[in-house]
Amino acid sequence: DPSEEKTLQFSLLSHAPLVVAGQAEEGMSGPDACSAAGFKISCSNGMTSASDWQVYGDSQAIDTSHLAGLGLDWTTPCTSSASTAFPAALASEAQVWGTNAQFAAFRWTPAEVITCSFSASSVVDSVYYDGQDITSQIIGPLSASNETKTVSFTRVRGAYLVVTAHDTDAGSDSCATGSFQMKCSNGVTSASGW
Repeated sequence: DPSEEKTLQFSLLSHAPLVVAGQAEEGMSGPDACSAAGFKISCSNGMTSASDWQVYGDSQAIDTSHLAGLGLDWTTPCTSSASTAFPAALASEAQVWGTNAQFAAFRWTPAEVITCSFSASSVVDSVYYDGQDITSQIIGPLSASNETKTVSFTRVRGAYLVVTAHDTDAGSDSCATGSFQMKCSNGVTSASGW
């Protein structure tokens, strides 16, 4: 019954997806599913049904792989126009549904914030992540090689972290006088595949 409020509690784990599965009424699939069924959610961490959900739809009950947040063919939910009677606490939340299929699994994965501590001899010039200049977010002096610098960013799948630096010992062998060290909260270090 969509008019009854349902509550669940869980501990947020980095990269662990929350999956909620449901189904439209019998026979409500095809072009009618997004106008006949709806999903709304609101959580204490600010996540709602308007957050970055992915959805998998099927004409049959959702398989165990997709119920675990795995599998292929996840997509963006459709905006539902169903006139479903949701609890008053969810009245202002966005209403979505899977695809135009009767059965739907909704997947939300928390963002991973990565923090990196690093130093370079002699001067750090810039730090870019996912094509964005995040140099201004660095904590610590860019020109002090003996002091650790720190920067944090939200992980983006397939994004690159780019650090530029230069050695101020002019005319010397930079491989002998320059250095770069980094350690990040996700396990990336200066020994990783740079």
